Amino acid sequence: MPSRNPYAQPPTGRSDIAEPLWREGWDLKVLGYINMTRTVYGQMKARGGGVIVNVCGTAGNQPTSDHVPATTANSALSTLTRAVGGNSLDADIRVVGINPGDMTNERSEMFLRRYAEKYLGDESRWEEMIADLPGGRAGT
Repeated sequence: MPSRNPYAQPPTGRSDIAEPLWREGWDLKVLGYINMTRTVYGQMKARGGGVIVNVCGTAGNQPTSDHVPATTANSALSTLTRAVGGNSLDADIRVVGINPGDMTNERSEMFLRRYAEKYLGDESRWEEMIADLPGGRAGT
């Protein structure tokens, strides 16, 4: 049996993911953040500084082959954050990213239920999928 932590699955470069899913993931995460940064960076520069905090998804650091579009979008967001923040201090603008780690919320529970069904044969056992995390659970 593979690791019980679904986020530990390596990416496989799947070719069966339809382009609309790629575009949805990238439009939301990458282009949304790019457009936000472009808008507020200029405003912050004009007023003399500010802080941009990007919440980068954990999937960028813990890729999963089932969610390649979102995983690569999260990685791109982390790179965008570092690239823009590379010289933003010259304008008194800090650009930082945070990776909140594994969280228990409606979306993650949905994914965990799928993994529990796939690996344990019972979606109601979803909490077992994260039992090996520090503290035996994800954050809330």
